[in-house]
Formats: sequence, structure tokens, C-alpha cells
Amino acid sequence: MELNWPCPTPAVRDSVTFRTGLKAPFRGLSFLLHNPRLWPFAILPVTIATSILVGGSCASIALLPRAIASLIGHGHAWYEVAGVTALEIIAATSGVVVSLVLALALAQPLSGPALNRLVRAMEKQLGVADHPLVPWWREMGRSALAALIGMAWRYPIWPCSLSSTSRCRLGGL
Repeated sequence: MELNWPCPTPAVRDSVTFRTGLKAPFRGLSFLLHNPRLWPFAILPVTIATSILVGGSCASIALLPRAIASLIGHGHAWYEVAGVTALEIIAATSGVVVSLVLALALAQPLSGPALNRLVRAMEKQLGVADHPLVPWWREMGRSALAALIGMAWRYPIWPCSLSSTSRCRLGGL
């Protein structure tokens, strides 16, 4: 008895080379272009990420400077006004950055069922046997777990990749 774990394998397996890896994004794009019924599922993650980014950015730009001004006041001296203005700019910029991080972190889990639909369609074309359907909330949980694992590796490392010195060690500053 052959176990197909963690997922069924395609009936015909091509040899995997560097060249096939370079062709993969173009094959995926070609697959999407030849299947217009899948376009809404492909555009959903981008729509979710854009909505979170634009909504969060607009809210932080509109609301955070007012909140800073109402908490601290504007002041009367030039240095007080400059300090409050700098704090308002820093708060709004921080809000935009937080919106970007949230958009990148939440787009994949929230569009998990749509991404799973794309995977099923591609597997069907490749001849992979269907795997059992799972509830949408379980698909979102799997996507959230995959996103969390990716963030656990990505976010501790990216400051090191931006550093101009080689003093950064893996996983921290």
C-alpha cells in the first residue's frame, strides 16, 4: 500500500531543475490567463491586502495627528509647535507602516479558501487525485498557520538583510 503523504503526487512527474523553477511563475500565469473563471479567486488576496493597507493608512493619516494634537495640544512657542508636528508625522508614518504589516500578514489567511480553490484547479489540470474537502474555517486556519510560520522566519531576519554591517546574527540584531 502506497502512502501519498502529505499530499497526492501527480501521475507524471517532470524532473525538477533550475530551469523548471524559473518557468514556474510563467506557467502559473499562463494557467490563470487560460482559466478566466479563476480570476476572481486570484485577485482576492490583492484586493484584501489593498483594502487593509488603504483603509489603515487613511485612518492613521486622518486620525492619529488629531489624536496627538488633542492629547498634547499645539503649544505656543515655535519649538513646541515643531515638536508636536514632528510627533504627528511620526505617528502617521508609524500607522502606515503598521497598516502595511497588517495587510501583508492578513491577506493570505483571509483569502485561504480562494487560494485553495486555485490549488485544486491546478492539481486537477496536473492529474492529481482530489483530496477531501474541508470547511472554510479550517482552510483559513491552515493559511494563518502558514503565514505565521513565514513571519516567524521573515521578520527576525529582514532587519539583518537591510543592515550594512555583518554583525547581525540569524534571528536577531
